[in-house]
Amino acid sequence: MKSIQCGVYKIQTPCRGVYIGSTGNLRKRMGEHRSLLRGGRHHSAGLQAAADRYGIDALVFELVLPCAPDELLEFEQAAIECLDPEFNRSKNSHEALSTLWRDPSFRKRNTERATAQNNTRWANPEYRNKRRGSVAAMLTPEAIRKSVAGRARFHRENPAEAKRISDAASERFVRMHADPEFAARHALRMADVMRDRRRDPEFNRRFKEAVAKSNSRPVQCIETGRVFESIKLAAAWAGIAPQSAGNIGGVCHGRIKSCGGYHWKFPDGDK
Repeated sequence: MKSIQCGVYKIQTPCRGVYIGSTGNLRKRMGEHRSLLRGGRHHSAGLQAAADRYGIDALVFELVLPCAPDELLEFEQAAIECLDPEFNRSKNSHEALSTLWRDPSFRKRNTERATAQNNTRWANPEYRNKRRGSVAAMLTPEAIRKSVAGRARFHRENPAEAKRISDAASERFVRMHADPEFAARHALRMADVMRDRRRDPEFNRRFKEAVAKSNSRPVQCIETGRVFESIKLAAAWAGIAPQSAGNIGGVCHGRIKSCGGYHWKFPDGDK
């Protein structure tokens, strides 16, 4: 199992410029930096300029000072004072970017700068074609398979971190849907998405196969402990209308709390 690297990292550019940061997950943070640089949205103008000039592959990412999570800011500050990195926007490790974004004037300045920068870039046909080509490359079946396999591998190798990410996402999802306005907008948006997808025969075929597979799995009523051979039989026993039987699967998958007044699960424990 690969361990998650925690500590102070350095990004070195061919022009000898340096950026210093700290993270509890080096692999994830490096991915975030690369994504921001590819999109021309990095908060360090100097590092962005270096990436635009030399290319992201020319940048060297390395962990220079491993440490415990509660020592990150202290060790980062020590590295900043020692190396005096020219590409760091702030020389104070405790001045987190998330804190600065709470300042309306800081937000306004950065938004205006990013808007002007993006308008200039997207006015260039060469840049537009390059970005569209990058997006198209990410949506090929092979790229999608590699992305899914990478995420699955990360979850297998880092179960604690995967659970933390999943729990945080679930909490955020529940909080967002507690807002009636957001829930209504989301429902309308998903209805449009499903209408578009339903026009695709291949999607309809795969959707029906998935539903049939899910409905044929044994399910267990948590309150009674009784196991049913299929969702259809469980729905008939609980007096749930056939058109709502799929909600039992929703409970088993964790998307719904209960159905028909009961809680349900798959006996094998998988979702």
